[in-house]
Amino acid sequence: MSIQTNVPALAMEEIAPLAVSDAAMLAPEEVFAGKGDIKDEAELTQAERKRRRANKKRKYKAESAKRAARKASTAPLLKRSEGLS
Repeated sequence: MSIQTNVPALAMEEIAPLAVSDAAMLAPEEVFAGKGDIKDEAELTQAERKRRRANKKRKYKAESAKRAARKASTAPLLKRSEGLS
């Protein structure tokens, strides 16, 4: 251990140890960037719970509509292949 005199405290604190990665030095906003659901269910307000539920319903309806469209487009192909046998 070495003692350095006449060095500003901020200069010493800003130097990161070699064993610490850059990820450990990130702010929480940088670590959780893009992740929308950080809060627990108990921490949500009523408006946030409604918004989360509405988004979930919208996403489910879009996926089910996409599945139905895909199923409808493959149905004629299946009937044609059955008729050839």
